[in-house]
Amino acid sequence: MAQEKIKKGFFFYFGFFLLILIAAVLVIFVVMLFMPGKSILWLEYFSNSETTYIETTTPQEEGEEGVPINFDTPNFSSVEVNAGYSQVCIQKNFDYKDSGIYIVNEAKGFVASKKARDFEYNVTIENGVLKISVTEQPAFLYFSKYVKIVLQISNTEVNTFENMDVTISNNGGLVDIGGVEVRGKSLPVKIKNLTVVNKTGDIKISSNGDSEYENLSLSTQKGDIDIIPASITAQKMEFELGSGKLNVSVLDGPVYLTSDRGTINITSIKNKLVGNLKNAYVTIGTVTNGVDFSNSEFSSSVVKINNIEQDGINAPNAKDTDFEIGKVGGFVYIETSTGDVIIDGTIAPHSQIKTGTGDITATLTKDASDVLLDTTKGTINVVVPKVANLKTMAKISNREGKTNITMNYDGPYNLRFFYYLDSEDRVHLQQFKFTNVNFNRELPQLNPLSINSIIESENTLVLKCNGQINFNWEKSV
Repeated sequence: MAQEKIKKGFFFYFGFFLLILIAAVLVIFVVMLFMPGKSILWLEYFSNSETTYIETTTPQEEGEEGVPINFDTPNFSSVEVNAGYSQVCIQKNFDYKDSGIYIVNEAKGFVASKKARDFEYNVTIENGVLKISVTEQPAFLYFSKYVKIVLQISNTEVNTFENMDVTISNNGGLVDIGGVEVRGKSLPVKIKNLTVVNKTGDIKISSNGDSEYENLSLSTQKGDIDIIPASITAQKMEFELGSGKLNVSVLDGPVYLTSDRGTINITSIKNKLVGNLKNAYVTIGTVTNGVDFSNSEFSSSVVKINNIEQDGINAPNAKDTDFEIGKVGGFVYIETSTGDVIIDGTIAPHSQIKTGTGDITATLTKDASDVLLDTTKGTINVVVPKVANLKTMAKISNREGKTNITMNYDGPYNLRFFYYLDSEDRVHLQQFKFTNVNFNRELPQLNPLSINSIIESENTLVLKCNGQINFNWEKSV
């Protein structure tokens, strides 16, 4: 009984002590909130709410005067911004009366006293390069990290950066080219060459952002890239994406795309696409001048392209990537280990599609010279067109899976059957196992199998299959 009273008394006083301790900490925090910069128990609270207009460069030595910064008649030829975690915005509107550099600082948080330092910026002009950098205030607990560097153009008659290279790097804040659109109060921002490298933040080209560049390069490891203008034109465009999303309508120019775990949505590329992709989900409407994935190290990716107008697609190292392609104006070369390959349109001569355990769906053209469809364990679905004036020497290879062939009922066709003899891929022509062939019509089991007595050297479809072969006959294909 006495022991129970002792236990109850201990927990009561211990709980009371905790309440007092928590109350004391809360009181200290409240006091610090009203006394920014005051050190209490080795902690400080900082709070900023200011906008600084930077009219001159930062003096680098004592007694030195800064150089005036002129956006209307620029006294610099390019711009470099090292923003830390700050946001960066380039805009042409009437948010501020004068053109120039503005820094908006509304950062708030707690920091250990020995690590406390003031927010600092440094602006220089070196060899014609306007360099802007900031040093943020560290904190172990931020209530707000809102710091924004604004490159402001207020003069409607000028476009400060239209003949300049602009390079922006930061660690997480939004980079916004063009700013927020306000009808009647916002104008397009012109930039010759734009490079943005953002570690974790988003990149946005707004409706007021430039739509024409010489070179455009945007990179983020964890953020999204949003391009609002209906079309972007450049001599070269590079996009590097980590786990975020790329959303853009029309890209008029060659595109170089790098992504690991990203989601990519592009309506149209009016030139070639060169990709280095890994773990990406890609959806593209139209590519004009071909797709080159020869340098990609695919893994668990999905590629959907509705139309490749010319030059085809090259993806020799696709691993376990799924492809879904619509029309292809050119050859197709895709090699994947476990992924499926679906070609809705016809495939050109010399096309090769190989997969380990994935399925293949394709339609041959009238000239299917040197076409190869090859899988180890997947299902092949192939459509062979009516063979009038057909030049078909296509090869279909399926070691263990099912092969479905759709052909015109009237032919004529010449079919050669082979089967795999051993693991070394040696094939044998004699004594083909016709029990695995479902013709779905009365035909003599000859090898080669000729329908309607055509010459053997023409219109030959070579089948190297150990699994089931099903023929589907249609009046018109």
